Amino acid sequence: MSNENPIEVTDEMRQAMVTAQRQGLQKDLRTIAARIRADAQERYEGEGPGWQAGVEDAALDREHRQPAD
Repeated sequence: MSNENPIEVTDEMRQAMVTAQRQGLQKDLRTIAARIRADAQERYEGEGPGWQAGVEDAALDREHRQPAD
């Protein structure tokens, strides 16, 4: 790669990259939460709905938590 024509990375481009990364991580988290939920449904089929609320709360908490800069 040549440095003859360097590309300036603007603040908007950086923000777009951060946003794309967050969206990808959120998608990964949702996939993991769905797998945990499916596994828990099989394991705890006879149990009450409390386990499901715990999984949902944990997933939502992680999704809405702001990352440290």
